[in-house]
Amino acid sequence: MKPYVNSQILEDELAAISLMQKCCHPLPDSDSLQPLLDKIGDARIVMLGEASHGTHDYYSWRAAISKRLITEKGLILLQWRETGPTVTG
Repeated sequence: MKPYVNSQILEDELAAISLMQKCCHPLPDSDSLQPLLDKIGDARIVMLGEASHGTHDYYSWRAAISKRLITEKGLILLQWRETGPTVTG
């Protein structure tokens, strides 16, 4: 039987970790979103994807990103596909 983990898998995982360390940064608060807003620049259309559905973290960050897009970039329309519970308020 072949082992589940082999040297190629470990090399691939280390390469992925290295790439994430170069490209990603921690998000301790909404001020950490500045690099994202800088990349958005003057774009007229901004599309946000999601990696998980219905998690508290996702909804919190989506709200923080949306707020900054509206207040700092003048975005006037937000639309997303809602797959979790209905959000009211």
